[in-house]
Amino acid sequence: QQQQQRQPTRRRKTMTTPRFSPPLLLLLLLPVLLASAASAASCHAEDEAGLLAFKSGITADPSGMLSNWKPGTDCCTWAGVDCRGGTRVATLSLYGQSANPKSYLSGVISPSLARVGNLDGLYLINLRKLSGPFPASLTRLPNL
Repeated sequence: QQQQQRQPTRRRKTMTTPRFSPPLLLLLLLPVLLASAASAASCHAEDEAGLLAFKSGITADPSGMLSNWKPGTDCCTWAGVDCRGGTRVATLSLYGQSANPKSYLSGVISPSLARVGNLDGLYLINLRKLSGPFPASLTRLPNL
């Protein structure tokens, strides 16, 4: 009598991909979408206008210090600009190098810089080619 040994049958494992319903997928992606929208938020419109007015008073920028100051871009990412709360400009710090004449800005300080209402620090160091009086409008900023 021969006993037949039965081979255990092997089950083939199949991989299944999880199925997400559109509302569930949206719910999972919502934090990512919100985070990217927050990082793309731009500075306050008045701050941008004040900074661009400052730039318009500059007649020469040989080193390109203000080259990334472009309308419609987030002014909180511009060279020399520091924001608080992600949207309001707090300080403007522009430094020239005394040994490098190309690092000087030429022009005037625009009174419209006072549109940056939360400005509490203005550092224009070694920019000896700026001319004209210091705008009185800036002395009226409450935090400066």
